[in-house]
Amino acid sequence: MTPTLYSKAFVVFAGVALVVFAVAFRRRQRPGAIGGAISVPKAIWLPLAIFEWFVFCMAVGFDPALPAALRCPFAAVGVSMWVRGVVEMVMLYGTKSWRPPMGIAHDAITLVLLGVIVVFNHDAIVAGAAGADATVLSAMAVWMLPIVAASLVIEMVHAWTFFQVIGKGTTGDDGIWFADDDDPRFVAINRRTWLGNALVGIPTLVAVLLWVAA
Repeated sequence: MTPTLYSKAFVVFAGVALVVFAVAFRRRQRPGAIGGAISVPKAIWLPLAIFEWFVFCMAVGFDPALPAALRCPFAAVGVSMWVRGVVEMVMLYGTKSWRPPMGIAHDAITLVLLGVIVVFNHDAIVAGAAGADATVLSAMAVWMLPIVAASLVIEMVHAWTFFQVIGKGTTGDDGIWFADDDDPRFVAINRRTWLGNALVGIPTLVAVLLWVAA
């Protein structure tokens, strides 16, 4: 089986939209903007993470092209992140009370959920990747599971190191939500973000090309 046309369209159009968003958001988030200025690596990581969790996981998780055992962990991450996204937007732009430990806790819960699902479906997942009925897509899905897990770990590291610098400074009308290019406090954070972009972005791009071309 191949992915549905709806699934492919969702991935393509969402991917293009997020590229446009990344450019526009980078231009908007200058000093004085709500949330503060955003560095180049962070302006790449934000849409990359959104694509990984909100788009790719949902596309893979709810497309019948893959066995249910392979879809389930992706669907769990996708749904978890959509719920978190709604709550986080309200707390950032509404109550202005979002703090990094909240995101870290959610990332950890989602990572544990992903791990539990993979453990309980281990045999079916292995069969889907290496069995007689295995396809390029099923192999891709198994390959992407550790990438999705790694993206959650990377996001936790990003959030924790940012929290060490900014503390409670993410809250209130003058809250800072992003690392800046010009602030020396964020030099190490931005360097690690470039590495995270490469570790997650490159395999995800390959997976997306396989998904769309299938």
